[in-house]
Amino acid sequence: RGYTIAIEGERAQMVLCDLNVPVEGLSSVQIQQMIETYREYGYDCIALNVVVQGRLKREHASLLDSLAQHAVSASSRHSASLEHPSDGASSSSASSSQGGPSSAGAVEVVIPMDQANRSLRVLRRLTVVLEEPSEVHSLSTSAAIIAKCDLLAVMPTTEQLLKMVCKSVDADIISFDLCGRMSFFFKHKIMSQARARSIVCEGCYGKALEDASSRRMFISNGISLVNSCKYEHVIL
Repeated sequence: RGYTIAIEGERAQMVLCDLNVPVEGLSSVQIQQMIETYREYGYDCIALNVVVQGRLKREHASLLDSLAQHAVSASSRHSASLEHPSDGASSSSASSSQGGPSSAGAVEVVIPMDQANRSLRVLRRLTVVLEEPSEVHSLSTSAAIIAKCDLLAVMPTTEQLLKMVCKSVDADIISFDLCGRMSFFFKHKIMSQARARSIVCEGCYGKALEDASSRRMFISNGISLVNSCKYEHVIL
């Protein structure tokens, strides 16, 4: 896990991504139709998101396996070549939203410029909502399930869990629902630990499209999040 998407060619361009595409309750046909819609709109990369409350179980592995027909493995993608960062690959990053932990297992996906607009990369994302400290520890015993996803996101619900996640959890994304009242404050000292480990913070804004109260909360919480992260490693 830990993908960086970059464009290779004479001209750099922004990569259009949606890394939070919910698939709960959708059939295989509906998922494929949704993927084709993203392709028609010119997206370069999307992540099919499976949300789990608490501990991971076997059925979650099966759900990720069912998405394999839609997700394209990086090693088999005909339009993208893989280069390990240590191999000396040099290209400019096109999107911070794919930033994962800086680990030996991270790979860089280099999309040739002439193919960038003709391919859609589909990833599998797993989002784990954490409500108890024991659920954080259980992530280390669920490596086999986590290995089936391309992106691992965690959503801590308390400040204690946020501290644990920023300090030790090997995740790509820390996700926050910014449209409601937060149970904790975003503190630079805590968030800097995540930034130092190249973990990206995500602000979810779906509910802000529904009513004015949620929009106000999103703006307020979003400003707090961005300030605590020093305007870096934040995606919406």
